[in-house]
Amino acid sequence: MVLPVAGYGLAILLMIGTASTRAFSYHLGISNKSKLYAVLGAALFVASDTIIALDKFAEPIPDAKFYVMVTYYLGQVLIAASAWPAAAASCPFCPAVCDCTCCNGKSN
Repeated sequence: MVLPVAGYGLAILLMIGTASTRAFSYHLGISNKSKLYAVLGAALFVASDTIIALDKFAEPIPDAKFYVMVTYYLGQVLIAASAWPAAAASCPFCPAVCDCTCCNGKSN
């Protein structure tokens, strides 16, 4: 059981690390809104897993299932939403006005 848990923990760390790295990068055409959604979504997803772990292995948390589901689904919605602004603002193929630095906010 130790190896699967360690593997899952590593996957979660990579997810939050990737979201954080993306948030602080000046990658071609990724909007600030997309970066924010990705980081908040990843943080909520980690919060969901943390609540599960604490409830199961530390001390029972009242209404844990409710908090798990709220943080999980909000996290998933934000992660999914982070892909939409990034796709819409990817330069040099901007279909609309974006806030990226490579096209200076002008649509092509």
